[in-house]
Amino acid sequence: MDRTKKKTIIVKCVCVLLSFILWLYVSNVENPSRTSELKSVPVEFLNEDVLTSSNLYFSPNQNYTVDLKLEGGAKEIYSVNKSDFILKADLSGYALKKGENNIPVEVVSAPEGVTIKNKTVLTVKVLLEESTEKNVSVYSKVRTTFKDGVSKKSITVTPKSVKVSGPESLVKNVTSVVLEGDIVDISKDISQSFKLIPIDSSGNEVTGVELSEDIGKVVVNVGNSKQVKINPVYKGSLPENLTFKGITLSADTVNIVGDSNVV
Repeated sequence: MDRTKKKTIIVKCVCVLLSFILWLYVSNVENPSRTSELKSVPVEFLNEDVLTSSNLYFSPNQNYTVDLKLEGGAKEIYSVNKSDFILKADLSGYALKKGENNIPVEVVSAPEGVTIKNKTVLTVKVLLEESTEKNVSVYSKVRTTFKDGVSKKSITVTPKSVKVSGPESLVKNVTSVVLEGDIVDISKDISQSFKLIPIDSSGNEVTGVELSEDIGKVVVNVGNSKQVKINPVYKGSLPENLTFKGITLSADTVNIVGDSNVV
């Protein structure tokens, strides 16, 4: 490499280094003003209980966020995070209605050195729908296993039905309420409690609804069991032109369940 090319490379490196030093000086000493937009900053709600008194619910699958237009020093703007802001919307001060509502947002806390340019016009869109309720049946999906020689006599579930309430779009999806869990190695009559779960027609849990009861009970009654041989006896009469030859069974034994002193 000739001397001219070496000098050119050295000059370029020096220029890059000086530019970097100048950038550090401007950013850390001068700290020039910058503007930026911070998107999807979450909003908290105050006084949500007013929805109940208005017979309203939040519609499902909503994101309650706003976009902030910020101004401040370069250091502050480049280091800001969503978690640095506390934004709240008070539901109690407005006439809420079914459908779309635009609720003003208050900036409770923000980082020092940062100005929110759109602070006075912040609103969050909220979709509300009327509440509804209906009664649905309760079923057991509890898995049971029994010890050897013990069999199920009956399984009963309480309550037989519960009331489901909540947003109309969710309540209409609930087709039943189930108890899920396991009771293993059952050797005697047993009663056990399980959480009640609302499900749709595909068996998926429906969240966002309320049940009139949260806990259900499964009662399993058992008895002793044993296999016994089937001995068929024919006591009928046949016409003179027919002869009885025998009986063929689909099974030779049957499982019987009952109290130990009877079985």
